[in-house]
Amino acid sequence: MKRICLLLLSAALLSTAACSHNIAAPPTPAVSASTWDQEVYRELRTARAGLAEASVQVQAYPEMKPVLNQAIRAYNAAAAAFSAYEAAQTPANQQQLTAAVAAATAALTDFVTKVGAKKGGAQ
Repeated sequence: MKRICLLLLSAALLSTAACSHNIAAPPTPAVSASTWDQEVYRELRTARAGLAEASVQVQAYPEMKPVLNQAIRAYNAAAAAFSAYEAAQTPANQQQLTAAVAAATAALTDFVTKVGAKKGGAQ
């Protein structure tokens, strides 16, 4: 989870365009939520903020918009999986959430890597 946070913070620092209004908000976990639930929730909120910030930075690398949009779709899938897990905390839903977070991490890694290569090549 900390890895996704670092990736998203890196993404927030990059200048890229996307549709920030399409980034889903994760549901607030129940008051009695476990430490794991709360950590996933914090990571999803951090990810959402990072993606929104990256989306605001419209001008620098418009060709990277499809890559960021893929990261947003992966994040939205993770947020939906979190909602399903919060609705019914079953082992299957937890596995689905874990897989969705891993997919979001991979998409964000791809985004950060590609934008980093663009920034490195532009200097």
